[in-house]
Amino acid sequence: MRQALLTIAALLVAAAILLAGNGLQNTLLSVRGNLEGFSLTAIGLLLSSFFVGFIAGCQLTPVFVKSVGHIRTFTALASIASAAALGHALLVDPVWWMLLRAVTGVCIAGLNMIIESWINGRVTNETRGAIFSVYLIITQLAMIAGQYAIVVAAPETVRPFMIAAILFALAILPTALSKA
Repeated sequence: MRQALLTIAALLVAAAILLAGNGLQNTLLSVRGNLEGFSLTAIGLLLSSFFVGFIAGCQLTPVFVKSVGHIRTFTALASIASAAALGHALLVDPVWWMLLRAVTGVCIAGLNMIIESWINGRVTNETRGAIFSVYLIITQLAMIAGQYAIVVAAPETVRPFMIAAILFALAILPTALSKA
């Protein structure tokens, strides 16, 4: 089990960084939308648009992976998620935020699919359940950590959008620098 975890350590670190950024952004958008005076309906639609993008990402990602491969697709999606996070700081408008949030949903769905397929390809049938349990614990803790970052991130400023963008961008590094 320990050896199996070591072979996917880079993926686990990438997932943690990625989902910390997503956790921060999930909480930030509702808080910041309220601070910007968005209606409750607009905030609800904004947060729901993530899942519209997520569904689209589940359909689109396999096409991209077949076309350019796992690593390039992972890098492109993390880069787009980073740009979308910064876009929220530049375009403070509920409609733009809905579109950007849907784009983030596409990216997160794709990134999760790629990470999970990489993990699935690296583990044995005997260790798969235990490895995915560790993966899920790590991802849930990372999401929680990202959500708690709102406390120190000053949601009325652009800082938390920058932090989320940095986390999305940094999620590329563990896999890019891994020998596996």
